This record gives sequence, structure tokens and C-alpha cells, in this order.
Amino acid sequence: MRFSYASIGDGLEHNANRLVSLCREQETEPLHLVGHSLGGLLILAALERNKDLKVQRVVLIGSPYAGITAADALARSRIGEKMLGRTLNDWMRIPRPSIPNGAELGVIAGNVPFGLGRLVARLPKPNDGVVLVEETRVPGAERFDRAAHQSYRDVGLAGPWRMPPVLSCAMGPSGMRSGFLVTMVAASLSGCANIGYYFQAVGGQMEIWNRSRPIEKLVGDERTDARLRERLSLVLKVREFASRELALPDNQSYRKYADLQRPFAVWNVFATKEFSIAPVEWCFPFAGCVAYRGYFSEEGAGQFAAGLRSQGHDVFVAGIPAYSTLGWFDDPVLNTFIFYPDAEIARLTFHELAHQVVYVSGDTVFNESFATAVELEGVDRWLGRRAPGRSAPHLTPRRNTSAASSIW
Repeated sequence: MRFSYASIGDGLEHNANRLVSLCREQETEPLHLVGHSLGGLLILAALERNKDLKVQRVVLIGSPYAGITAADALARSRIGEKMLGRTLNDWMRIPRPSIPNGAELGVIAGNVPFGLGRLVARLPKPNDGVVLVEETRVPGAERFDRAAHQSYRDVGLAGPWRMPPVLSCAMGPSGMRSGFLVTMVAASLSGCANIGYYFQAVGGQMEIWNRSRPIEKLVGDERTDARLRERLSLVLKVREFASRELALPDNQSYRKYADLQRPFAVWNVFATKEFSIAPVEWCFPFAGCVAYRGYFSEEGAGQFAAGLRSQGHDVFVAGIPAYSTLGWFDDPVLNTFIFYPDAEIARLTFHELAHQVVYVSGDTVFNESFATAVELEGVDRWLGRRAPGRSAPHLTPRRNTSAASSIW
């Protein structure tokens, strides 16, 4: 019998109570429970609260009982914490439950890194791509096996550990809807791009979240470099002006700072077919079709550009200092533009926030034109407050050459 649960919307206690109710409805005793990943943790939490349940054997498959490195990294950002879901967040806050009285406990851990956790954090080997082998160890477990990820279902249940043909509750979360996974699935179904491209996009965005720190804390920290502190103080003033005077979104975007330790946030690849001035377009979920393809690494952009050149295309690769996630996530201020002139800082901030106000899927020309109109008017007003009589063109000669883009 399979038990499914909503790990995103429902808490640990709610799902544990549902599991217990299902187990009590079974006429066959004793019970044998098998849980994969978070499902195994849910089993232990349910049995901790209901010690009278007659359970003979529990098997945990890749369940991070001793810690969750990947989840800890993801939980550092507000959106990441939401993506983990209520059930896992609840588990991470409670003491570890003990092994059920009288029950045999076996653990199976994977040692082939196949999951997406490696995009969130550096995972020491061995791991299964999400959970470290050491994180699956439960003190007092009767048996511990390491297996290739692809062979989970075939390992650890042979010989004396073969399950009697009574009840096996195979646990697995249902309804898990983390934003980047939905994007990846939608992309693969649409055929717009290969899955490898979306892996690098997810990994790049995760890196930015992991490096983001609240600007107010950095400004108040005496250890912060004095020059950086001065620039971040300017950002706070520009950010307040953007919402107060320009009615741009008053959210958490550009209230954090991330040092990516590279000169650009992304590298965009632009291409036209030979003897054509019409740009090649690529289509993505939410953003629609755009005349570029963005990469979080210069090497990745270069490899894609080389493939296009081999097809006879004319190709141009541009480093981009800033981009917008269109309000889906809280975009931070980046080291890639923090030391630009004051007016450039204001321009980029106004431009990217404007994308969160209006964005027409598939119409790059309109989207960039609208954001540019907002940035120019905004910079004129901002400079007028600081230096009456001076306008944006005098202090921002690069405004038509420094690019800003949206990446998905």
C-alpha cells in the first residue's frame, strides 16, 4: 500500500497523524513500513507520537535522519525555505525521534550523486546527489547498506530482511511544487531547451541566493570594507527612492548583496543566421521567446556560441552585469555593478524593478523599451533631487551600452 502526502502545504504533525490513521485501519499486524527520503523521517515522527502501533520492521531509504546539508543551504533564503515545504521545515526544528520500541530498523543509503542537491550546496562524497551517506545513519539501526541510487529498490530486502507479504507503506511526498523544478519540467516538456541548460540555470540562481546577505547588516558591520559600505548605503537610498517616488515594487529585491567573485552576473549569447539581421530566438517558460540565451558561466556561453558558429551563425557573447527574475524571486545587488558611478547604480536598479511591473512574454523590444523609459525618467528625478539642473545624459553616458536582461 502506498501513502502519499502534501509535503509543501501540510505540516509534519498533520501528515504523521494521517499516516497513523491509515496504519490503524489495516487489519493485518504487525506492520512493515518502508520510507524513502522525507517519507522515512515522517514514519519515525509518526511512530514517536504513537508508540502503541505494532510495527515489526522499518526500512529507511536515503532518509537524512542525522542532518540535511542541501536543505540547510536552501533554507538560507526566504524563497528557498518555502520550496522545502512545511513538512521538512517542521522536521528540521524538532529533536530526532528514537527508534520505535521493539521494531527492527534498517537503512539504505545511495552513493551515486544523481540528485539536484549538488546544485544547492557542495556535498562531500559519498552522497546520492541530495543526501550524504553519513546523514542517513541512525544510531542503533540493525542494518546499514550503501547502494547505487538507481538500485535502491533492489537492495537491503533480501535474505532475512525480506518483507513478509502483509503491509508495506511505501512513503513518498506528493504535491511537491518547488518553483525551479516546475520550470525545469515545463521546459523539458515544451522542447524549448535541453535539460542541461536548465541545470546550469538552477545552479547559478542557487549560488546567488547562497551568497546573498542583507545590506543593512553589512552596512552596520565594522568588518565590511569601507568603500563597499559606502556603496551599499547608496543602494539603500536609491531603493527607498524607487518605491517612494517612482512607485516601483516595495519588496525584498535589491535589499541584499551578493559577491559572485566574477565580473558579470550572466553571459548572454546572441545570434543571427548568416546574411540575416533577424536575431535567433529561444523560448522559455514565463519569459516567453527572447533574442538571447543566458548562461551563469562564461565557459558555458562560449561552448554554446561555438556550437552556433559551427552551424554558420554569426554570434556575439556579452557579459551582463545584472538581470531580473521578473519578481518571481528577490533579486540582490551584485558585485558586478556595485562600484559603478552613482547614476549607473540608480539606472540599473530602476530598470530591473521596472521589469517586475510590466513584462510582456515574448516581446523583448517592448520590455526593454519600457524599462529604459522608466530608468531614464527615474534617474532624471533622482539626480534632480541630488544636483538640481543636472540630468541623466550628463552623468550616464553608458546607459545605452550597458545591458540588462531577464534569464530563465
